[in-house]
Amino acid sequence: MANAIPPVLVVDDNPELVELIEMLLLNSGYQAVAVHCSSQALALAEQQRFSALFTDLMMPGMNGHELIKAIRATEDNRELPVVIMSGLAMSEQAIDQPGIYHLEKPFSLADFNRALERAMVWQAVD
Repeated sequence: MANAIPPVLVVDDNPELVELIEMLLLNSGYQAVAVHCSSQALALAEQQRFSALFTDLMMPGMNGHELIKAIRATEDNRELPVVIMSGLAMSEQAIDQPGIYHLEKPFSLADFNRALERAMVWQAVD
């Protein structure tokens, strides 16, 4: 399966949300690699390529902004599309870069699917 889509990396310090996102991704036909902290996510990104990143913004240790920057600095994930999941209003998130999408918590299934589609389409265009 040389043309297999790399998995989606999911990171959030809320285990229940990580499990939900993982299930939603699987139901949408994507593999997911789920972790609960930024350091685990970065370690994985240094070892393999991902098709997208779903990350919380406010996490202990390295926050979402720092994680995105660090992961996009890795060899295989420079153009990684990102979906930021946050309870903060989008205007407070201060990220306006190509390939970064916002999913405000709590979110509906339709909101999730829209964010996933935008990220995967952006990744496919690249």
